[in-house]
Amino acid sequence: MKPLILGINGSPNQNGRVEQYLKLVLKEIGIAGGTTRLLNLRKYKILPHRGALNAKSYLEKSQDDMAELVKQILRADGVIFATPTHWFHVSSLMKLFIDRLTSLEHYNFLLEGKTAGVITYGPQGGALNSAMNLLMILNQWGMSVPPYGTLFDEGRQDKWFARDLKLLAKNILTQIKISRQTNWGYKGAKYKYRPTELI
Repeated sequence: MKPLILGINGSPNQNGRVEQYLKLVLKEIGIAGGTTRLLNLRKYKILPHRGALNAKSYLEKSQDDMAELVKQILRADGVIFATPTHWFHVSSLMKLFIDRLTSLEHYNFLLEGKTAGVITYGPQGGALNSAMNLLMILNQWGMSVPPYGTLFDEGRQDKWFARDLKLLAKNILTQIKISRQTNWGYKGAKYKYRPTELI
């Protein structure tokens, strides 16, 4: 079965630099045999996280589009998070989205073992800071980031960046193959539900 990789674009700008980077990676994944889907967060209504946790439900009852977005995340084998930098951090769209995925971790570590990649853009250290912050979150969720799976562009127009976008595509697919054969959680851990049972 072909792996499904979602590209999550946290930029409010249509066809901006971040979206172009993400489209290039998804195109390479498609050429290599994967199935891809681009999700532009600017097209969805995402309300702020209320701060309340509920271990009995992985879908928050809110009047927005998060339930559908969560279902797409659960179907995916891999997720690439791409965002510009706003005040040395991810965009507000990406922050809302990340916060709302908390329910998946609290419910049953539903993102554990899924492969993740990161693309950030922004000057003055913002891209690096955002990338490191995202990596810590993804690690806490139990997601697996492959070698060279985190790219941050600080606007220097480095020639190697385009090549690294293609490398990210290759390594995402390689990591998915590895993850399908591995249990990343505690030894002997038995989870109440796995993602595919919920959708």
